[in-house]
Amino acid sequence: MNNKDIQLAIQENFEKGVDIVSRGEMDKLLGFGTVEICQNSLKKMGFVSQEDFGTNGWQWDYWETWKKDGKYFILSGCGNNGSCSFELSDVE
Repeated sequence: MNNKDIQLAIQENFEKGVDIVSRGEMDKLLGFGTVEICQNSLKKMGFVSQEDFGTNGWQWDYWETWKKDGKYFILSGCGNNGSCSFELSDVE
């Protein structure tokens, strides 16, 4: 398995988890993937960024709001180790 295959597997796994969270079958997805993989996957799946990308400036922790079908979701993670989470936002 080469690097491209690994990135594709991470992307596919992230997209499956996002689908489950967006349908309300799971509260939160915890996974792995670079911010670029996560953002590109969400765009591909029809989510729209709310253009509020932020970081805390340390280890490049990040958070961003996304919207689909009238629901808001938070993508967050740590660019230092490639971890991410995706969950329904409690703020509209």
